[in-house]
Amino acid sequence: MAKIQQARDSHARDETNAMLTAYRASAEIMDKTLLPGADELDKINLQALEDASYT
Repeated sequence: MAKIQQARDSHARDETNAMLTAYRASAEIMDKTLLPGADELDKINLQALEDASYT
């Protein structure tokens, strides 16, 4: 969240380079950490639901 806020603050100050740097950093966190983690959680939850429905 801090990188997103940095991007917003930089945009508000019309600091394009700083905004893009913070945006790219937040996009990297999203792509490399949050989305894979969410996919794994979804996989685990679906498996648990399937297991529960057959018991």
